[in-house]
Amino acid sequence: MSSTKQTITRNEMAQETRSISDAVAYKDVDVTVDALTDSGSVIDSATYDSLAIILSNTDAANSLNWLVLASIDGITYVTVSASATLATGEAGSFVASTASYRYYKVQTQSAVAATPATFEASFLIK
Repeated sequence: MSSTKQTITRNEMAQETRSISDAVAYKDVDVTVDALTDSGSVIDSATYDSLAIILSNTDAANSLNWLVLASIDGITYVTVSASATLATGEAGSFVASTASYRYYKVQTQSAVAATPATFEASFLIK
């Protein structure tokens, strides 16, 4: 199951992540379920200019679907990257060179019902 949803702010990232020349990296590792589910973190990009998300399917056998949602207020989200399927070992990315929204999150789903897939979502904001 997905981990508890949390909003990650710049100060919290400084405590939980490592800095890469003014950039901040954060990672979620989780397992998909049959319904689209938040990956666990909501990234608050308010004090950053750009955002990159890389989602890697780390499962040995199963595929997964993923998409990126964004919000100005943290309540109403819109899809900013349409759903895509990642086979075993594949990775997909989303880049916003100018973060147009304040909040970003990833949703994942098992590509085939009852066949969960493990994944790693990496966020880099600068």
